[in-house]
Amino acid sequence: WLMIVGSDLRPATDGVRCLIKSGTSAGIDEGASDYAWWKTQDQIGTTGFAAYLTDSGDSGIRLGRSIGNGTSEGIGFVISMTRPPNGTQNSSYQGSFLEINSGAAIEGQAMFGIGPNNVITQFQFQFSSGNVTSGTFAIYGAKNA
Repeated sequence: WLMIVGSDLRPATDGVRCLIKSGTSAGIDEGASDYAWWKTQDQIGTTGFAAYLTDSGDSGIRLGRSIGNGTSEGIGFVISMTRPPNGTQNSSYQGSFLEINSGAAIEGQAMFGIGPNNVITQFQFQFSSGNVTSGTFAIYGAKNA
């Protein structure tokens, strides 16, 4: 069991989404369809905005929709990895995240995902464009080699 936490993450580019990918000692899994994910999202103060999004073949587990890069914008998340990343089963992810989008609106979201069947030794977080300007990451339940 692992828990991945991202706090106060702000992109350099406005209106982006982000992906989490896993990898082995050989590198990050960049396969175009190695991950599947499902998420719901809703925007506070907006009637009828609730959305259900899914992708059964993506290059990572998608978080966020249109993450803002303003001073009070960005994303935070808590994701649990509930299946062992040991190469005998596909890795599974579940969690929630809160995004302040490029229009300064608050979006709350829940997600589930499946990743490759690998012995995972690393994770990569990236925005769809640009760099991570600021923020903090933590992984709990992992033992340093």
